[in-house]
Amino acid sequence: MVHSEMFADWGYDALHDITEKRAIEGIKHGERHIDRVLFLIAKR
Repeated sequence: MVHSEMFADWGYDALHDITEKRAIEGIKHGERHIDRVLFLIAKR
C-alpha cells in the first residue's frame, strides 16, 4: 500500500489505482488462507 500512495503523490494516478487494487487483492487472498487454516485447526 505504501508504493500505491507514493505513486499517487507523484501524480501517477493510473499506476496508483493498479498497485492499490493488487495490494488489496493480496491482502484478501492472505485472509482467505488464514480463515481456512483456523477452520481446519478448529475441526481437530
